[in-house]
Amino acid sequence: MELDLSYNPFWNDVTLPVSITTLTRLTKLDLGRLPSYIGSSDGIRGITPLLGLKNLRSLNLRGHAFSEDLSVILGPLEQLEFLDLSYNSFEGGIPESISQLNSLQFLNLNGNSLDNPVVLPAALASLPLRGLSLGNQGT
Repeated sequence: MELDLSYNPFWNDVTLPVSITTLTRLTKLDLGRLPSYIGSSDGIRGITPLLGLKNLRSLNLRGHAFSEDLSVILGPLEQLEFLDLSYNSFEGGIPESISQLNSLQFLNLNGNSLDNPVVLPAALASLPLRGLSLGNQGT
């Protein structure tokens, strides 16, 4: 089952409802390009219901203001294969929490402010990555 809430103009000052965790067959969730509030200091709180989506394989969090460690959110998503964190506000190195995603095959970090050249954490080497996108890094 897939749920696409991307580019939703009605999403303002709203957190994901806890009831989303009842969608136990949800495998793809697109939250890309929602209003920038979701990546604010309350952004992690706003997406904590993701913790209950154990079968999620694809997650799009493109175009928010995430800059902090997302390990509290990503850690429980053991089935995640595709993760889009492009056009957020990550700086420095690739977030270490990504190395916890043992099933991750595709990772998009385009458009952040990662170090140039980007240094890959050693822990990423153990992941079954088939695609890694790091283009358009700010300086």
